[in-house]
Amino acid sequence: MTANKKHIANPSPEKVIARTSECMRRLLEAGLTYEDLEIPIDDPGAREKIVGFWKDKGLKPPRAWREQDGVIYFTVTSDGTTGE
Repeated sequence: MTANKKHIANPSPEKVIARTSECMRRLLEAGLTYEDLEIPIDDPGAREKIVGFWKDKGLKPPRAWREQDGVIYFTVTSDGTTGE
């Protein structure tokens, strides 16, 4: 660790509780419900997306595809044409 970086790996319990409370307050003010906030706990895919968003600071545009269990999924829009 460099001298300029502040070590935050073990913040005080009071700081953790205060920051968690502030985060919850802001999420609820934004219109999220407790059920919304449970999604990343119950859904590993949602958790991965949220963590990725936080790590990227929301700066990357969302991908047009997703990978799940080795399969790539993407959405297409048909113009109704059929045949070869």
